[in-house]
Amino acid sequence: MKIAIPKERAPGEDRVAASIEVIGKLINLGCEVVVESGAGDGASISDDAFKDAGASIAKDFAATVKDAGMVWKITAPNKTESGKLAKGQAVCAHLSALTDPEGIDVLAKSGATGFAMELMPRISRAQSMDILSSQANLAGYKAVLNAGEIYGRGMPMMMITGQKPIKKSKQGQFQILDVVAMMEPITKYTRQLHAGDNIPSRVREAYRL
Repeated sequence: MKIAIPKERAPGEDRVAASIEVIGKLINLGCEVVVESGAGDGASISDDAFKDAGASIAKDFAATVKDAGMVWKITAPNKTESGKLAKGQAVCAHLSALTDPEGIDVLAKSGATGFAMELMPRISRAQSMDILSSQANLAGYKAVLNAGEIYGRGMPMMMITGQKPIKKSKQGQFQILDVVAMMEPITKYTRQLHAGDNIPSRVREAYRL
């Protein structure tokens, strides 16, 4: 099985459809993996790193997907990319199948089979293939990091949730911290950014709003 990992071309999309770890697992399973040159640049993964993991590097999209049985992408292939797909190829990506009928129609006309990963049933057996939960969790984590960067105050590096103090130890009294209360100023900024109002000037400057 030949698996193609093309470069993402959607504006602002820095992810790549396979990590070094995943490439290694695919190679160990006997798969051939071809990665388009520069596919990992946005994710700080060089072509050499992919080659060291066992993948080969192709110069462009057409060369990457040629003779591939599967094409892995983050976002759906655009019109130009869909025109370079072959009949029988399986495309696994976030296809926006319910909101982009035109894109789905173009993909269907190419003869390729699309697997809309966003429609994967969110059940225990399919948890490892659930792209929505994993990416939502990552986005929330990154949002707090971004908010913390512009918050302007220090935050404890170690926090324990709870409401009451715990028992004294030899080192003295330890206070259990209310994480929700501590994070409220940061989450407030995040909500303001989402709503687009009452945003402090330094936040607007940081996000170029």
